[in-house]
Amino acid sequence: MSFRKRRGVRLSYNRQGLVHFTCLDYRNQPTEVRRKIRELCRSAGGEYSEALFEALTTDRSAVQICQRHYIASPTTLYEMRRKFYERW
Repeated sequence: MSFRKRRGVRLSYNRQGLVHFTCLDYRNQPTEVRRKIRELCRSAGGEYSEALFEALTTDRSAVQICQRHYIASPTTLYEMRRKFYERW
């Protein structure tokens, strides 16, 4: 698994990496960090907060997640992810 900077997100490479790997390691995070991730998913994802949570905490592809959660386009998921990162 490798990490690449997301072009549309207005955070530095290091900050994006911190958020990315913190979310992927969700199960091992302290309660406060897990709560923060859940709350940011709710605020950035709205009705698709569970899809956003899955996108951030698993290695599943955006297409798989969109199909599973009935999201019309991966672009919607990417936009929610951008909001999540920038609100972190």
